[in-house]
Amino acid sequence: MPPDPAPARLSSRPARPLSRWIPAAGFLLLLVHIAFFTGHTDRSARAFDACAVPPNTIAGLPEPRFFPDNDPYAWLSHTRDLMASDGWRIRWTFMDNAPYGREMHWSHPLIWTLRGMATGIIAATGWPAARAVELAGVWVMPLFQFLFLALACPLLARRLGWLPAGLFGLMALTLGGFANAFHPLLPDHHGLQLATALMSFVCLQLGGMGWTRTGMPRPSDGGSGAIRPLALPLPAEARRWFFAAGILGGLALWLGATVWLFGLALTALAAATVFPGVLPLSSHARYQPALWRVWAWSGAAVAAAAWLLEYAPSHFAMRLEVNHPLFWLCWFGVAECLCFAGGGKRWTFWRGRRAADWIRVVGGVSCAAALPAAVLFGPAEWHHLHDPLLQRLHAGFITEFQPGWAALVKDPAGFLFTNFGFLPLFAAAAAGSIVRSRKRPEDADVLLRPAVALAVLYVLLMLLQIRWGFFAAGTMIWLTVLLLADGVHRSRRLRTWTFAAVGILLLQAFVADALRLRLERRTAVALEVPSGWLQASLAKRRALQWGLAAGTNQWRMVGLATEAPMLYYYAGIRTVASYYWENADGWHDETDFFADDPGGRQAVEIAAKRNLTHAFIQPSDFLPRLYMTIHSGTYQLAALRQTLGGRLAGASEGPLPAWIRRDGPLSAIAEKPYTFRTPEGLIGELSNGRVFRLTPSDMPAATSTPDPAP
Repeated sequence: MPPDPAPARLSSRPARPLSRWIPAAGFLLLLVHIAFFTGHTDRSARAFDACAVPPNTIAGLPEPRFFPDNDPYAWLSHTRDLMASDGWRIRWTFMDNAPYGREMHWSHPLIWTLRGMATGIIAATGWPAARAVELAGVWVMPLFQFLFLALACPLLARRLGWLPAGLFGLMALTLGGFANAFHPLLPDHHGLQLATALMSFVCLQLGGMGWTRTGMPRPSDGGSGAIRPLALPLPAEARRWFFAAGILGGLALWLGATVWLFGLALTALAAATVFPGVLPLSSHARYQPALWRVWAWSGAAVAAAAWLLEYAPSHFAMRLEVNHPLFWLCWFGVAECLCFAGGGKRWTFWRGRRAADWIRVVGGVSCAAALPAAVLFGPAEWHHLHDPLLQRLHAGFITEFQPGWAALVKDPAGFLFTNFGFLPLFAAAAAGSIVRSRKRPEDADVLLRPAVALAVLYVLLMLLQIRWGFFAAGTMIWLTVLLLADGVHRSRRLRTWTFAAVGILLLQAFVADALRLRLERRTAVALEVPSGWLQASLAKRRALQWGLAAGTNQWRMVGLATEAPMLYYYAGIRTVASYYWENADGWHDETDFFADDPGGRQAVEIAAKRNLTHAFIQPSDFLPRLYMTIHSGTYQLAALRQTLGGRLAGASEGPLPAWIRRDGPLSAIAEKPYTFRTPEGLIGELSNGRVFRLTPSDMPAATSTPDPAP
């Protein structure tokens, strides 16, 4: 007989369940996805740029990257200027408002990160600062994207399970309306604002929006950890979530005060949907209104520390476009109002109140109203929108302030799918089920109702101003995650639909990645170029050639507000106007310059005062119309033709003033035809524009101002 087999050896280490490997696998997939697509996008953009004939603008010098927007050049320019200085903050820039420069109030986290990355690149490669900053600009937003999701997904997994957390990360990576906030070629603060503001609201929701459990155990998920039931937190847990929400809100206020102010108002409206007077829960739930004070005080403490970090000890100013003590006061007031409104009974929250309660709520309303009152009724220098010229500029000519409604009406299916994919279908299902439900509200409604409200409010804001599209997409993603987490445990029928929805979202993510790869591969050979990339490449080449022509001469140009950061970044050329609120003086002078009569004295006085050397204008009526509209609020074609801008653009015939003459060589650069080599043959592109040399010193009584020392 064969001998008995040796007994199996028992491992002294217990078997590790599969769920313990899921976080590590998630981090790895996240890192690989972000790194792969960042490298692919960068290579595609550089390959497209190299399709130009000749590939290098300046013979013998490698072609620098282009960025398809203005703001990235501004951030990169501020970073280079900071690296060239002896300080750790930059509060003044010579990028525009030539020759004087102007204040710079942008927050520093992005600038400091770019500087740190560039310093590391220089140490590792020995590259010059300009090249290192350029590479840092490509990778900085993917870095923030990784940090955001690497922190957010584990938090969501702890409360909702690893499947909803994974879907949140997958949609954040692939949904264009959200992921473009972290695009490699668009280093900007929008992604940071989006991440902090959205996660601040998410933490409030995970903290129960003020509702807590009174000792009951959390509902079981069967031990899988894949999808946990939506449940209220215990009081101590809720306090921690509200504290985290305050910290993230304080960071959001630092990064973008106006964005956070809107978020604060919308959060308060969303919180009102689950007040005890609106949503009575069962006896195991209790509303804790004092949690809102934890939220406000922790957030204000972070914002105050950031304010001191940015401005102490000598740059404090009453600028209500950025983080300021009045924002903290407003936050305190909103929190106090939420405490008051959440402390009553159904529909009668004003009954049974003590005098101290009314004193606190009156003080809260006063604090909350102080900031809007200061913006609306304070002196003009407190906020730039007091300036009628800037009001008209923002309303009519800055893309991110234009309404999204027109795009929705023009192509409803394309608009919705491009920004949200299938998420609006899930949002509509959630809203419909809540409206039709006649049962007593469940714990999950504490999360679902505010999430629906916030998503709807941000979509409405997006229809008013397209700049809110990132936040509309982010709140849609969060609402979808909550729906999936709730649907599995709500009923057997909903569980089936939930897993079908998960399959749809996985397919949507796969298709989005495949379409992105296809577009970038076609872009690399100049067959299909994303919107704005072609003009960005041509404008970069024009700026480089102008910089070469300028040499060591200090040029100051008028008429290039759109390309002000690019000109400064590539060529060191300073412009007068730019699309930044700190540069109101530049816009006023540039508008007065082009809106003047061709034979008038105002334009020559501005040119002499600012030592302007060149004027640029395109041969169309767009820029003259812009200047005339924001200057006087009206637009008339006949009057436009009688302005200096209309004359320079060729909208009317007549002699130019003696101190203005067309610059042939620079105009030839502006009108140079470009050719791009594609697999289907050569494609020609034409950059248009006219450049004029200004010599105001030729006019009698014209005086000039020396260039200020930097």
